[in-house]
Amino acid sequence: MSTVHVVVAVDGSPASVQALDRAAAEAVRRRVELVCLVVVRSEYDLDEAAPVLDLALARIRRRHVGLTLRAEHVVGDLVRVLPARQDGAALTVVGLSRHAAPPARAAVHRLARHATGPLMVVPAGPRPLGRGCDEVLFVPAGDEDADAAAFAFAEAARCGGSPLRVAHTWAYRGTPPGAPADGADAAPGAGGGVAARTRPVAVTCAPSAAELAEATRHAWVAVLAARAGGGRLRRALLRRAHCPVVFVPGAR
Repeated sequence: MSTVHVVVAVDGSPASVQALDRAAAEAVRRRVELVCLVVVRSEYDLDEAAPVLDLALARIRRRHVGLTLRAEHVVGDLVRVLPARQDGAALTVVGLSRHAAPPARAAVHRLARHATGPLMVVPAGPRPLGRGCDEVLFVPAGDEDADAAAFAFAEAARCGGSPLRVAHTWAYRGTPPGAPADGADAAPGAGGGVAARTRPVAVTCAPSAAELAEATRHAWVAVLAARAGGGRLRRALLRRAHCPVVFVPGAR
């Protein structure tokens, strides 16, 4: 699977339906194929995959006429299967219910840690995706921020030059690549690097998990390095974020 595409894991749950809708929107923005993937535990469960895929494809065909779709089902463990399917994927998308059982939440944490490409986690909730929420939020934390920063700036550009906000948290240790100093705004075209290709960058402070969650309220997406902050940032965002969160692995 080498053609650029967006992958979404679907299982028929409300959380995965919201992930499916967001994944379709991301595929449309990127003008790439959408791959709908059902992962079942054993061959005995394969008969459950077909109706889930049929419903997913029918939903997207109604909403996004002309989007290229592919349906696949795989036997195995989601945490092992999904990273292997990220080769060539511009983005991989999964859903997470706010009331998910501990095993499901733990599986998403493991996916974020072991992702081999950008992984978007879409929180299930009542907020319509992408309505009045056009800010891209970048959450820096340390030495592995470069790839996450590049993704955040590129995402802002893909959103038509949406504003990019940098959230300094308890894990923050310095100035992220291409970002201005605390409290400053970067002028368009000022300086080098990826920051020069987007609109002004705003900086906000989020010293607690609650304040970080609040910073996500009006964001289209939050972006951070997959292993940022020793896992504390990941846990805080997966539990409290109001917008989808993209975990970007650093260079290996």
